[in-house]
Amino acid sequence: MKHKKDFKKDNLYFDKKYCCDFRNAINSSPIFENDPKYLSQYNLCCAVMDRLDTCIAKLNKYGDIPDSEEDFLVFMMFACMVYDAVKQLLSVLNIPEQNSEREYFKLIYEKSRIFNPEAEAPTDDKFFEYIRSLIFAHPFGTGRPKFLHKDEVQYSPWVIVNGISSVFSGVKNAVGARIYSNQSEEIIDLEFPFDILKQFICFKYEQLELATKWVEEQVANAENNWRMFKVNQDQSPVEILIEIDKILTSRYETCYSIRDFIKYMSCSLSDLRNISAVETFRAEIVGRIPELCMSVDNLDYESVEKICSTITRRPSQMHKMAHYQLEKIFDYLGDKTSLTENNDAESWGLTQADDFSKEFARKWVYIDVKTMPYLEIKLLVRVACYLESMLQEHAYPERRK
Repeated sequence: MKHKKDFKKDNLYFDKKYCCDFRNAINSSPIFENDPKYLSQYNLCCAVMDRLDTCIAKLNKYGDIPDSEEDFLVFMMFACMVYDAVKQLLSVLNIPEQNSEREYFKLIYEKSRIFNPEAEAPTDDKFFEYIRSLIFAHPFGTGRPKFLHKDEVQYSPWVIVNGISSVFSGVKNAVGARIYSNQSEEIIDLEFPFDILKQFICFKYEQLELATKWVEEQVANAENNWRMFKVNQDQSPVEILIEIDKILTSRYETCYSIRDFIKYMSCSLSDLRNISAVETFRAEIVGRIPELCMSVDNLDYESVEKICSTITRRPSQMHKMAHYQLEKIFDYLGDKTSLTENNDAESWGLTQADDFSKEFARKWVYIDVKTMPYLEIKLLVRVACYLESMLQEHAYPERRK
């Protein structure tokens, strides 16, 4: 992992790729959103993702040497948020941090005369937290660091942003804080190069990569477990479809077409004249089952949807109101047997089904919206669309007699 970074050569101080990779890893699987064991971690991950997106954009915007106290404070606020976000995330995920120990701020600490010479030198993390306390977290009383003198409390009236004091200190592009101490009458300026601060925050930020790898491992483990369970194809078509639906549910995936197919395969027909057309449609479902099983076994859910959409496709050429009618039929009609009293939505859905039945659908099926259950109506609408599509594609030349 890089520790020293030449910011002048980079277009951006902080690479957005680390944020994007982490977000993509989280979004690559539904386990984090749905598995109870990941719930608290998922909430934190979402908060971290959104906060880091904002922080990295701001840090890149305020990444030049600050010209004002406001610019420096804004930079520090977002830098501290990045520091806390990654630190908390790694802690919750039980991932050991890659600490820099005393790489970034060691020389600054050693050259300063304001610290307790008998105390152990602080780590980079501890020194950064001390800087944060002085600059904006606790400027009216910083006394917790163990490397201060006994019972010492420090106060900071303002921050230093490339001021005149840096000319005397010899620190290039200096930032820092003016310090008053309850144990000294001397006014002290703590200064350090702005680039050192950026390099430290960048080092902490890039440890987000450790969380991304953890997420990828969780996804891989889940998928390996899922691949161990194959669809049992030694069953009836309906039983296979039911098992596919159960497997998808266990993987936090949902394919509503599969559930519709289960109903369509079992739906009773009130008009025997529709048997031939319906059986043709059902044969298409059955013929696609091996493909569906293979896609489920391979965790290829996109292929599952694609196969289902092939069965439920609409004709490329339809009458003017067809798309609207289909939308209302499937949105407003559930699986009930008859119209609920004073239900305007259902009534309108039946009206659209009746109008639809008088167009190309009448070439293929008989639909009676006054007597047929809603499920049967929707099945026959699907059948009509399927057969009309096949006709238009020159794959099914025969029409209803």
